[in-house]
Amino acid sequence: ATVAAKFEMLRLLVLSALVACAHAYLAAPEVRFGRAVAAPRATTPVCKKLTPEERRKQKLVVGTNWAPRTEPTPGKGYIFFNGPTPKTAVQEDLPSFFSAENFAGLEVTPAQTAVTITGLLSFLVVASSLLSDPKADTVVAPPPPPVVAPAPAPKKQEPPAPPAAKAPAPAPAPTPAPSP
Repeated sequence: ATVAAKFEMLRLLVLSALVACAHAYLAAPEVRFGRAVAAPRATTPVCKKLTPEERRKQKLVVGTNWAPRTEPTPGKGYIFFNGPTPKTAVQEDLPSFFSAENFAGLEVTPAQTAVTITGLLSFLVVASSLLSDPKADTVVAPPPPPVVAPAPAPKKQEPPAPPAAKAPAPAPAPTPAPSP
């Protein structure tokens, strides 16, 4: 087989693979031409009359993303965003956060100290680079004084040469001969 025949066969194989695999790109067999065909969940809408208490339960318990652990009854469970926390946030069995009793069993290891110092130094470096004025002149050492080369030694002056004797003036050019 020639090279042209092999190339044509390869081209035909690639084109057929592209056409044959187009069905595999469908998301689901029910999706055709960009429309989803879904089975209906109910033949007709079902609406029933609810009592006010059932409606409240529907809105607060069933209609939320996650059902609460308890019924939203005042005094028993969650009401809006309130959880079962103390109303004053003071708990009698716990000491105050900044009291000496809270820090009685505190232990500081050298590793904690090193990490804390490294973090603070890193914070200072980043803060100083962010808060510095980029247009401010930076402190630059003054330039070194220019290097002055020593003055060259004065040359000995020789006495001027005596003026050369004037050469005699050239002789005047001969006059041309008369033309015949």
